[in-house]
This record gives sequence, C-alpha cells and structure tokens, in this order.
Amino acid sequence: MFCDTVSNTIKAVTNMTNLGIMGLYINAPFRASGLARFDGNIRFDGQLAPPINNLGTTSGLVPLSFANGMAQKIELNGNTTMANPLEVVEGNAYRLIVYQDGVGGHTFSLSANYTWTGGAFPAIPGGAGEGFLVDMLGVSSTEIMATLTAFQ
Repeated sequence: MFCDTVSNTIKAVTNMTNLGIMGLYINAPFRASGLARFDGNIRFDGQLAPPINNLGTTSGLVPLSFANGMAQKIELNGNTTMANPLEVVEGNAYRLIVYQDGVGGHTFSLSANYTWTGGAFPAIPGGAGEGFLVDMLGVSSTEIMATLTAFQ
C-alpha cells in the first residue's frame, strides 16, 4: 500500500513538473534504490545520513568501491594502500574513516587517482587506536580530491 502511494505521488509530481510546478512531500519513511535524478534544489528537513560501510580490519592493497556507500570505515592492522576508487561520481562527496588497531604504527597511502590539498599526502596519526578522516570530492569518474583531518 505504501509503495503504491509513493508511486502515485511521484507520478503526480511528474505531471505537475510538466506543468512547471514542482513539489514533493512525503511524511513517512521512504527508501528508494537505483538512480534518481532531481533537477533544481532539494531541501531536507532533518538529517541526511548515509550508512557507513565497514571495510573491516585489513592491510595490504584494499579495494574501495563507492557503490557500497559514500561513507566507508576501515581499521588498519598492517601497512595499507587504498586502491584507486571505483564508482566515483563527479561532484559527489565521499568520506573514509580510518583507525589504527590496538598496536598502531601502520602506514596508510592512497593510489595515484587521489590528489591532495597542498599536493602532498599528509602525515597520519600512528598511535594505537588513533584515527583520521579523509574527506573526498569526485572530480571525475576516476579522480578524487582529498583532505585529511586527524582525530584521537
């Protein structure tokens, strides 16, 4: 029943859009999958919180696919390099949360398709349990601009 209501609401909005009127109000939990395109401004009242995909505890060359979510989390248990990202959309913002394990001292690097503010990869926190946040912006389908913020 709810899906039928949402479907009919979206059809009605589509018809209104054809007339130059745009508005959509859904006062209920709503989940959509696949590609949705909105032209113009979108306002969210409340929080817009994508789930954080947990890549687990790992080391070595680690694949990073944003098809799994725009926010990713990883714990380092050895020296780690993030592979060139997959499923990058130009203009999208992404986040990578990185923690050192209980031992710490592990190196972290990103592959060639990442570029850093200031040009050079910054020093990362290396102590046990310390972490950092990598904020990224998709510049193209293969290039990511990134900044790093340390936290403890």
